[in-house]
Amino acid sequence: MPSSHSLSQVEDALADILAAYAPLSAQTVITSDTLEVAVEDDQFPALVIFTSAYGFDIADENGQAIHTAEIHVEAVNNLPATGSISRANRDALGHVVAAIAADRTLGIGLQDIQEQDIAPVEPRGKDVDSASLRFQAQWFTPLGDHFTIATPHN
Repeated sequence: MPSSHSLSQVEDALADILAAYAPLSAQTVITSDTLEVAVEDDQFPALVIFTSAYGFDIADENGQAIHTAEIHVEAVNNLPATGSISRANRDALGHVVAAIAADRTLGIGLQDIQEQDIAPVEPRGKDVDSASLRFQAQWFTPLGDHFTIATPHN
């Protein structure tokens, strides 16, 4: 059994894909447990991955649970906050979509991950320009086991 929760595995796989995607090579990819992550000066520009909602239910097939998460990728740069979606953040988040579209299983057997929308992020005390791309991700696990993502091979 893997040692980290399946949701953490999804966030980590997403981070790995973004870090390896050549057009995003200038971005620092950060996974976070909070919306209030402080991006250090030497980390700009950055992509911050976090989950804002998560749920699970019994699936109809094969004694499995289906998991659904709302995962965000926030593009952050050290320009002053604008309250809008800057061109730099649009470009970065457009590359995020392209990177994920290349393999919507994220290489770990996800059922699906689909982009939902992009919105500017409320400053929340940050004096930086940022926008968040929201995804809905779904995957299966065996019932009672939130650590093993069920792929077609297991």
